[in-house]
Amino acid sequence: MGNRSRKVAGLSLLVTGALAMSSGQAFATGPSNGTIAFARTLNGQDIWLMNADGTNQRLASPVAKSKKAESTSINTSLTDWSPRWSRDGLKLAFMSTRGGNQDVYVKDFSTGIVTRITTNSATELPGAWSPDGSYLLFTRTTNGTTDLYKYTFSSRLETRLTAAAGNESAPSVSVDGTVAFQSNSTGDQAIFTLPHSNGVVPPEDWRNLTPGYSGVDAHPDWSPDGQSILFARKIDDQWDLYRMPATGEKSETPATAVVTNSGAGTTDFSDDGRTSEWLGSWSPDGLKIVWTGCAPATTGGPVTSTCEIYSADLGSTGQATGVRRLTTNDYTDETPDWAPAP
Repeated sequence: MGNRSRKVAGLSLLVTGALAMSSGQAFATGPSNGTIAFARTLNGQDIWLMNADGTNQRLASPVAKSKKAESTSINTSLTDWSPRWSRDGLKLAFMSTRGGNQDVYVKDFSTGIVTRITTNSATELPGAWSPDGSYLLFTRTTNGTTDLYKYTFSSRLETRLTAAAGNESAPSVSVDGTVAFQSNSTGDQAIFTLPHSNGVVPPEDWRNLTPGYSGVDAHPDWSPDGQSILFARKIDDQWDLYRMPATGEKSETPATAVVTNSGAGTTDFSDDGRTSEWLGSWSPDGLKIVWTGCAPATTGGPVTSTCEIYSADLGSTGQATGVRRLTTNDYTDETPDWAPAP
């Protein structure tokens, strides 16, 4: 299903020590933390909402797709997935197949109106909102190649941002409009940035933020103050969460420091032996993160049937503390995204 490279195993949280916080300086905090949106697979995939502490979990698929078979279930043949909040917390972009194809939709919670953003035969996923909400980045996969696009709401026009030989996906927009994304067009999949643009930016104008690692880096997410990027890294078939400064890693000295790593024999995040944490997202105030935690791998492939949502505090030192499991069930809960409090 498009770029849903979520079926992985073995993750733990890692953060950088080479950040301003290492000297005791805290993040500049933003808005207070509100509702977390996430995708739940329960007789089909739907968008759900919950409070920041995991309470009040409720179905929030923006429009009815069929008659409900039960209070928590929607038509299994249709999918809502990958929610992305606007910076003001009033709009939610998401992927849905309700129109017959995998397209991007937006629900405006102030009016209740749901708008279909993309309408072609390609496969699209929402990426990230601009700081002012004037445009939305998304990915489009055509003939096996994925690129970044921008949808501008005032003009209702799409703008293509990448056209390289490989795949560019998982975009995130900083407060200054800089786009971070994952790409394998220049070799191993790494985290790149490109400046705000109204047209295709060639690979020679991208900036590689993780050049010192030969492997897979994925799913970047800018901190609210634009000073750090949270991302996932795969090492020896295990995915881990990292944080790096906005300037990127130095190739000779990767700026990472293990906080917890179940693969290294230290304390696991979860309370039930799960070792797969990824798809991380910052809280609006910049002091917490939320992520997807899955079951460990089994012979033949990873187990993702019981993925849950977790959160942790970062504080002034940048180290993860106070890990909390926000969902507890036998379903797959994933792709969390945090809205500011109203």
